[in-house]
Amino acid sequence: MRIAKRLFISFILLLLIASNIETRVRCLIQMKNYEGNGAYIIVSLLDEKKEYVKTLQIIGEDPEWYNEIDSWWSFFGKAKRKVDGITGATLSAGQRRVITFTINDMPENYYIRFETAVEENLYYESEVDVAINEVAKKQEYEGTGYIRYLKFIVQ
Repeated sequence: MRIAKRLFISFILLLLIASNIETRVRCLIQMKNYEGNGAYIIVSLLDEKKEYVKTLQIIGEDPEWYNEIDSWWSFFGKAKRKVDGITGATLSAGQRRVITFTINDMPENYYIRFETAVEENLYYESEVDVAINEVAKKQEYEGTGYIRYLKFIVQ
């Protein structure tokens, strides 16, 4: 029964993506307990070659520090793109936040990347990369740096 339910959810997500219908995705971000300041988190859409397509969300509202997020900044900053999804203050150790973004008209071989940086600490270019076709699955995705885990809900 569980396999049938997972296949059904994946099928529905693929139908929504293939039919140009905007799909709202909610994501719970749970941070690890770590030493240091709040983390800046960039959520981006990547193509099948893992090259940047679009910025979906920025957590951390002080643009002075955006250039510290090296890979994303080389895509975003040089072209001075506009972003609607700046969602307030950084996330500190142990905190959690639910963010919402919209995906539409994307091949299933695209990715959602979570990139993190903490002032005077390490930068994680690929903290978490999740394939679009995996987003509908009800599972946790572990981070490699400041993020403990992510959970997605497709609406």
